[in-house]
Amino acid sequence: MISDGMGSGPKARKESELTISLVKEVLECGFDRDFAAGLVSYLLLMDREGDIYATIDLCFLDLFRREAEFVKLGAGASYLCTPGKGMKVIYGQPMMIGFGGEAPTKSFKEEIRKGDIIILASDGICETAEGREEPDSWLVSLIEENYEEEPKVIGERIASQAVKLGGGKIRDDITVTVAKVV
Repeated sequence: MISDGMGSGPKARKESELTISLVKEVLECGFDRDFAAGLVSYLLLMDREGDIYATIDLCFLDLFRREAEFVKLGAGASYLCTPGKGMKVIYGQPMMIGFGGEAPTKSFKEEIRKGDIIILASDGICETAEGREEPDSWLVSLIEENYEEEPKVIGERIASQAVKLGGGKIRDDITVTVAKVV
């Protein structure tokens, strides 16, 4: 799970930490995944004094059924790479938690195989190449070139390349989580 607060810096980090903490607590109470994300969105929306705006990006792996369930609320793209078969980009909707109106979650189930790589990335990663014709292409290429590496190495390379594409500067908070199905 990752969450991305509005903007960057300490305030955004605090929003993300609160969001993650609340989602974990609601899930531990046994609530449905979509409901948990929606409830946290509602709870944060009620905190109008704090103006909390954040995204939720969850991925649940069921190794017995060999499937991944992605639950997205305002989150950037997630990526599922199957070596030799290509990359699937999983998009949610752009609305963040805390903005008025209903904040519907988007859930997606995907088949997973041994060796698949799953990446959850904040918009600091996903929007690094904004303005290009295919802004995800650098990330897709990087993952395909490095799929045999350990997840930590892949994540470090993604973050490093995002900084390079940003002209050597971090324009937005960068969060990336990489998992490999074993």
